Amino acid sequence: MLMHGRSEVRASVALLLIAAAAGASCGGGSDSEVASGGGAGKGGSSAGKGGSSSAGKGGSAGKGGSAGKGGSSNAGEGGGGIGGEGGSQSAGSSNAGESGSSHEGGSAGTDSCEARESWTEAVHYVLSVTWPGTTAGESGEGQIDIWSRVTYTATGNDLEVELRACGSVLPETNLTAAGRIATGGEKVMIEVPSSVWDAPSVPTTTTSGEQSGFGVGSTVEFSYVSQIGVTLEDPNVEWPDSGADLEVFDVEMDGADGYSAVPREGDGYVLPPTAIGIVGSAPAADKVYLVSRQAMTLSGTRTACDAHSGVAQIARFDNHVVGCHISGGDECTENQTDFVDQNRMRYAVSSATYEAKVVAANAPCADVRAALPRQ
Repeated sequence: MLMHGRSEVRASVALLLIAAAAGASCGGGSDSEVASGGGAGKGGSSAGKGGSSSAGKGGSAGKGGSAGKGGSSNAGEGGGGIGGEGGSQSAGSSNAGESGSSHEGGSAGTDSCEARESWTEAVHYVLSVTWPGTTAGESGEGQIDIWSRVTYTATGNDLEVELRACGSVLPETNLTAAGRIATGGEKVMIEVPSSVWDAPSVPTTTTSGEQSGFGVGSTVEFSYVSQIGVTLEDPNVEWPDSGADLEVFDVEMDGADGYSAVPREGDGYVLPPTAIGIVGSAPAADKVYLVSRQAMTLSGTRTACDAHSGVAQIARFDNHVVGCHISGGDECTENQTDFVDQNRMRYAVSSATYEAKVVAANAPCADVRAALPRQ
């Protein structure tokens, strides 16, 4: 690689450093490219209670078992229905077996599981990402881990869904030989402390979805758009070029707008610069204040009565830097913030999956992270 001017090296380093903050959480993220297949799935990326919601025929209700309009339902002797008595019945056909029946909403799939009116899940997303090389940083590939607490309320097979961000782990980026000489470090990594996600003021996102039932093999799907630290009248509006154009708020109530990410320092890690400098001469930021918007669709299959997993199709993965703090100094000026913001790097999301597991209602984020640890 040809050696560029030191000013260009410093700008490239800043670009790298902000990349690590790009995928902050479910709801934390960065401007990103989404690889083929990463668009929104069924239900798209709409948000709010008018999001992806549909009522599937084939729901069932009441005493007498599970009934789908025009469908059929079978209960074997002693059978796999849930609740009720006297077997099952539908407008199309019916077979009654002793003890076979079901609750409203039915239980699609190969196994029968107890129907629920409401429940809470830990959800762990794994995003496979790549990033390009620069003068100061090596190209690479890695994994972003995100956790959410998701609460469901079921009416038949229609779902009302509430999500809350609960954590993130981001990949580190190695510096090139030129980058190591310019900064005196070897790698960069920006972390969002668990204390941010544990704060009671973290906002929730509501949407709607659907399931085919509660049994193993039944499907679950919903779409959402989350906004953390930013307020958009239209959650799907085009993301602006500058964080200065956004209406922002303090997420964890620490006195700074957005949510506070902390660059790792020491043992080869370096802080992001706030201007062009040589060999660390520019002021460096020890805190970076982020806002984010993320849109995705989760489509999965129940693997147990208390678990499901599948794919997460990422439609939007946006962020901005709206402020920062100078190491050993004051808050960043507008120009310093803009420098950091404009030098963030974009991840390319090649694929994403998720797994979900039932946890206690109102489980704290620490329990959500512990229920599905990073592998």
